[in-house]
Amino acid sequence: MLPIESRARNFLGRLFNNDSFYPLATQIVAGGLSEVQAIIDFLRKAYIYKYPKADHTVDGIILREVPMTPPSYKPATEILLVRRGNPNEPFYNTWALPGGFLDINTEETLEEAFRREMIEELNLTLTNLLDDIQEVGTFSDPDRDPRGRVISTVYRVQLDTRTEPKAGDDAAEFRWFLLTELPPLAFDHETIIRKGTR
Repeated sequence: MLPIESRARNFLGRLFNNDSFYPLATQIVAGGLSEVQAIIDFLRKAYIYKYPKADHTVDGIILREVPMTPPSYKPATEILLVRRGNPNEPFYNTWALPGGFLDINTEETLEEAFRREMIEELNLTLTNLLDDIQEVGTFSDPDRDPRGRVISTVYRVQLDTRTEPKAGDDAAEFRWFLLTELPPLAFDHETIIRKGTR
């Protein structure tokens, strides 16, 4: 007989394959409760993590340079913010950096999650960039999110001025703001922007 670890892995692999559900059920019945209990006991010991897990999000600092305007006649930098549009989420109707949660049900990396969120929230494919995507840092203050322990990794990009986003997903709207004229912001996004643009 295969060792318990191999039997458990085999069990899990077929459990999540819909085509194998009925053959698997037949095998479980044939194997008896002792086999099922042995697999459950093994999985409890090997795969259940005893420490609480934090959620991970990605946020984006999306910048662009605007033409020289009076009275200074100097180029200025604008940042793209979204108004949070879900009344069931914290900071409803407040301006925030675009972003969202890492999809742990896929094999996406944090940068891939960032790219996905920019498409979902702003229809931005991040192809017309003036520079590479830059990782600003990770923000992990325990109280930064009222929903629980949420860690955010932040990326910064500089858009071509010809690229224009379109609001989507749970963003009610978006707007460009001068870095010197920011509105009240959700979460710790003011801190993030200060660090990401200095």
